[in-house]
Amino acid sequence: MLRCVHTLQGTHRDHHHQHALTPSVAPYLAAGFYNPDYGSNSNASCRVCEAGKANPVPGSSNASACTDCLPGSFTDSEGRATCTRCSPGTYQKASGATACTDLCPESNWCAAGSSAPTPCKAGTYGGSEGLQRAEQCTDCPAGSWCSAGVLIPCGNGTYNKKPGASNQGACEQCP
Repeated sequence: MLRCVHTLQGTHRDHHHQHALTPSVAPYLAAGFYNPDYGSNSNASCRVCEAGKANPVPGSSNASACTDCLPGSFTDSEGRATCTRCSPGTYQKASGATACTDLCPESNWCAAGSSAPTPCKAGTYGGSEGLQRAEQCTDCPAGSWCSAGVLIPCGNGTYNKKPGASNQGACEQCP
């Protein structure tokens, strides 16, 4: 159990040890926590970083050490040293997130740690949600063209014999 006996701001001592620890050797006040109270002698003085924030520095003395997870990452519980990247096929656009619940939308793909969806390249489309890498985008079929991951059929009275078309100019007038 963590028991902080404050000796200098940002340091503490475990109740089993007789010597004070310095910030550089304070292994008992773990990353994910901080202790802002000079002279404190109880666990109540130790503060935990809330969910959506992380603090990788053991022995921290200020709440500002707990920083928001960047877009594309999250912490789902308090007291975390680092944020977790979003899984492939999902994304998170906000800072300080506690989950990555946004499924990558159709026409896009999302790598691990994505903060926004990436459209499939020209000449390809994304036919389903949750694509995890660019290689999962499908070549545009004959009879259509594809832009920004969207499959667009050739208009009435036009056709396209070549797969992978990336602009409307590939659709020709029917003879």
